[in-house]
Amino acid sequence: FTATPEMLQAAKDTRRAEVCAWRDAQENGNYLFDYNGHRWDYGKSTQDRMSISLVMAKRNALPADFAWTDGDNNIVPMDNAGLIALSAAIEQAMFEKGMQINQRQLQMKAEVEALTTLEAVKAYVVGWAEGI
Repeated sequence: FTATPEMLQAAKDTRRAEVCAWRDAQENGNYLFDYNGHRWDYGKSTQDRMSISLVMAKRNALPADFAWTDGDNNIVPMDNAGLIALSAAIEQAMFEKGMQINQRQLQMKAEVEALTTLEAVKAYVVGWAEGI
C-alpha cells in the first residue's frame, strides 16, 4: 500500500482540526493557580461567575461580609480591593495559560506539517508534550 499525496494531506488536515479542537477545549478549561496563600480556580467560567461581583467591587459596594470560595472550596473573606486584585491575578493567570496553549498548538501544527508519512501522521498524538 502506498499513500498518495492527497491521502497524506487529508490526514494532516484531520490532525490539524484535532489540534484546533484541543486548543478550544484548553482555552475553555478550568485551572488552578496559587495567589495570596490560596489555590484559586481560573478560566472563562470563573470570569463569568465573578463578573457581577467585580462590578460591585469596582463601585466599592461589596457587603462587609462578602467572601469568595477558593479552588479548594474554602470560604475566603474578601473586600472590594481584594476581589479586584484577585480578578487581576486571574486575568494574568489566564493570559499566561493562553500563551502556553497558543505556543503548543503552533508547535503541534508545525510538527504535523513536517511529517512525511501517513503512518507518522496517524500516530501523532495531539496534546501537551511530556513534562507539561
